Amino acid sequence: GHKVIKVVHVSKQAEYIPHRSAEAIYLRLSSGVDALFQGSKIDVSFSCHGKKYGYYADVRNLCKIYHVCREVSLPDGTYWMQRSSFSCPLGSVFDQQKLICVGEKDAMDCSQSELFYEHTAKTFSGHHEKKGSLQLITKEAAVKTCCVYPTCAYVFPCALK
Repeated sequence: GHKVIKVVHVSKQAEYIPHRSAEAIYLRLSSGVDALFQGSKIDVSFSCHGKKYGYYADVRNLCKIYHVCREVSLPDGTYWMQRSSFSCPLGSVFDQQKLICVGEKDAMDCSQSELFYEHTAKTFSGHHEKKGSLQLITKEAAVKTCCVYPTCAYVFPCALK
């Protein structure tokens, strides 16, 4: 019997994978996000430190990127604020008032976004003002007051009554 050796040639250029900058990798953004910035570097300085749970427009990145800050409990009882970063589709930006990506012409002025951070953090965390104190709304109650769960918790909230 003869041994048959099969030679397989694998080309590494068979599939084009868009380059990701170190900044895009650091923020764990998808391939192709750098094209949104047309050669400019993505700013990675946004921090969730001192922020409450919520969605935050990244003003330094012209609101083309937004971040979700959420509390993560550690086994020792302490917690830290985790940042998850996302990019809006080409031609859209994150509107801090609407808490979604919208067409650039339909969005609020990105430079004013930080003025709405506190308001949206309160909306997002399920807290609302009641006689000067903050009252936590349970997940079950949030389900009844939001659109489609888990949409209200992870994509954008509806107005809480």
